[in-house]
Formats: sequence, C-alpha cells, structure tokens
Amino acid sequence: MLRPLARIKFSGLRARLLAIVLVAALPLTFALLTYAGIQNSRMQELARAAVQERLATNIRSESDLIAQGRATLDTFGITFAIQEQRWDLVQGNAVRLRALHPEFAEVAAADARGIIRASSPVATTTVDVSADSSFRQAVASGSAVVSGYGRSVLTGRPVISVVLPVYDDLGGLICVEYLNFDPQQLGARLSTSGPSSVAMIVDGDGTLIARKPALPALVGQGVGEVALVRAVLRQGRGTVIFPGLDGVTREYFFAPIVPAAEGTLYAVVGFSQSELLASERRSFTLTLAGFAGFAILALVIAWLVGTHSIYRPTLLLQRAAERISQGDLTARAEFGERRDEIGILRDRFNDMAGSLQTHVGDLERTRGELSQLNSELEERVRRRTADLEAANKELEAFSYSVAHDLRAPLRSIDGFSRAVLEDHAPQLDREGRTYLERVLAASRHMGALIDDLLDLSRVTRAELNRRRVDVTALA
Repeated sequence: MLRPLARIKFSGLRARLLAIVLVAALPLTFALLTYAGIQNSRMQELARAAVQERLATNIRSESDLIAQGRATLDTFGITFAIQEQRWDLVQGNAVRLRALHPEFAEVAAADARGIIRASSPVATTTVDVSADSSFRQAVASGSAVVSGYGRSVLTGRPVISVVLPVYDDLGGLICVEYLNFDPQQLGARLSTSGPSSVAMIVDGDGTLIARKPALPALVGQGVGEVALVRAVLRQGRGTVIFPGLDGVTREYFFAPIVPAAEGTLYAVVGFSQSELLASERRSFTLTLAGFAGFAILALVIAWLVGTHSIYRPTLLLQRAAERISQGDLTARAEFGERRDEIGILRDRFNDMAGSLQTHVGDLERTRGELSQLNSELEERVRRRTADLEAANKELEAFSYSVAHDLRAPLRSIDGFSRAVLEDHAPQLDREGRTYLERVLAASRHMGALIDDLLDLSRVTRAELNRRRVDVTALA
C-alpha cells in the first residue's frame, strides 16, 4: 500500500506531514468504518428482531383470544346441561356466557346430527350445520378447529369460529360447540409501530380477515392472487419483500397464529425499509458522524502537533541556514528547550554555526595579517627594486666611465704600436714585429670587450623582444 504513495512527489515538509498523518489515520479509519458497519448490521438485526417481537405480540394477542375461547368451550362442554343434553339449560348457559364475555360474538351448540339446539343470539329457525366444513373437520379430527373467514349460520355476519366436539365417557359424540369472533375484534387487537407499518390476518384460503390500517373494501375478499399472500400461504413462516395489498412495497414478517392441526390463520406485519431501519440508519449516521468528527479531530490534533513539533522547528532551522548562507554568521535557531531529536539537531546546528563563525573570524584575521604581510613585502620589493635600479644606473655610469677611460689609453697603445710597426719595421726583427702584432690584436680584442660591455649595460634598458630560438643551432 505504501509503494504507490512513495512514488508521489510532495513539494514541502507540510505536505509530507499531512501525508504521514493521513497514512497513519487510514488503519484507524478502516477500523472505525468496519466497527460502524458491524454495528449497523447488528442494529439492523435488532430492528428485525423488534419486528419479529411485534409479530409475536400480535400472534400472542390473537392466539390468547382464541385460546380463551377454546378454554371457555372446554368448560362449557363439561357442564351438566351439555353432558345430559338438557338443551333448555344449555340455552340459558349460552346466553349467560355471552353476557359475561362480550368479546364472543356468538355461542352455539349443535347436536350430533348438526342441528343447532342452543345459541346466543337465539336462532329463530332450525339451523343445520352438518354440511359446515368446520363441523365435519372437528368431528373427523376429534379436536378443536379454528375456521377461516366465514358467515355465521345464525346471523349471516362475518365470523371466525372455534369449533370443539364434546364426547361422553364412552367416546360418543354429544354435541359440537361453536364460539364465533367478529373479525373486526381480531383486527382491533392488531398493533403497529409506525405510520407506514401494517398488520393483518389472512386465512388458509387467502381471505383477508382483518387489517390495520383498515381496508374495508378488501376485508372478507379473497386476495390469494397477491404475491405477498401467495408467499404467506406457501411458506407459512418467514420474511419477504413484496408490494402489499395497498401496492406499497414493504418488508413483511409472517407466522401462523394457531397450530396447523387446528386451522390456518396467519398474522402478517409489514414495515417499509425506511421506517424499519430509520432509527438504525439514524444511529448509524450519528455513529459515522461521530467517527468522522473524531477522525477529523485526531487529524487536526496530529496536524497541530506535527506543525508545532516538527514543521515550525524545521522552518526556523531553514531560515537560520538561509541567513548564514547570506553572510549573517550570528544567526541561530531558537525554539525553546527540547531534548528530542529536533532539539539535538538544533544544538548541533547552533554549535556548527558558532564554529563556522569562529573559523571565519580566524580566517578574516589571517587574511588581514596576510594582507599586511603582502603590503610589507611589496614595500620591500619596491625598495629593493629602487636599490637595484640605482645600482644598475651606477653600473651603467661606471661602464660608460670605464669604457671612456679605457678607450683613451687603448687608442694610444694601438696607435703607437701601429706607428712603430709601420715606421720602424726595418729596424725590428721578426720577433719584434710579432710582439707588436700581438699587441695590436690584444688592443682590438680589448676594444670589442669594451663595446660588448656597453651593449650589456644597454640591455637592461632595452625592450624585451621574444622569439623562438633554435638552441641546437647555437650549440
């Protein structure tokens, strides 16, 4: 992960500090985001668990009412009037039972042939329920049956029936008890937890028994073609996301109200995704905001600490180095007492600057002394040059003087020797003439030496003429 970052060119220390802070914050940010994601998933699970609990509450409420009706029928069935088939007494008991329990819409008892012998409200005509599916199922199973949505044979009103067969000690069928509930009463016991949530009850035939909020046009109607109801009837228990009866897509949780052996009633609770997870998303948003604020605060603190402890001291060191490079050797880096690496670097820098100032001072002093020595040397050279020029002039004057003084006697020697040789040659023998010739040659050589001496004295005043000379040819 760090290799791509290493190829990025940062233009300054502050940018590098920011990059370091960001890189250091990445693991923390990843950990916080991971934690937030886990918390969000956990809170979603808790939200769904709360919906499941809401569903369970509705199921308990409805099943408690049905269980109460069944327990009432059990008690009603063991009475003397039922066991002895005293239908006049059974009629009175049915009226009193319904008066004690207004939640029961109807109470009735049919004999073994399916003829209603006692009921509340009282039947005005003979009613035969032998063809009723709940009657036949209860007799066939020998146990209680909870019917789906139907119409009362007594009043014709919509009812949900709990049907219980009663047997004597020998197992003979005495009668079949009916206890009917108004579907609206079942719907009143449903609970929801939000403006867009719904709760409803459907039976095994896909008939809507009750719904909150109410949809009167659909209550008692078959809605088995709706995808949601099909899923409920197919699965029996679970969770699906489908459009509801009102066309609004929600997440629905459903489960049976009574055991399958007793009947097929299902409680369904639906919540919109936004409502279901609203508090969790709000908590998640607040958590993320808190994490973001914490991360930003940590970045700001790290930035301030880095600026104060690294960038500012480094900047002061840079400025002190720039002043020294511009010639101000008194510049020092000062940013308080520190014992860390930056403080050690500052101390070493100041020591180096002090040593540099001392060395430069020594160099300046040495340069002054050398300048003074050079001046003295130049003065001595000028004096020596002047002395040399004076000596040369004296030598030149001496050379002229010597040349002039030597030429006069030399001319005399040459002239008299030539005169003797020319005028008195006959009187001289050969040896005498040889001596005179040697005197003349010596005087000529002496004259050439005097001329060379004069030329040599003029060389020091002549202009230097440089040219290539073949030394081998001169050898």
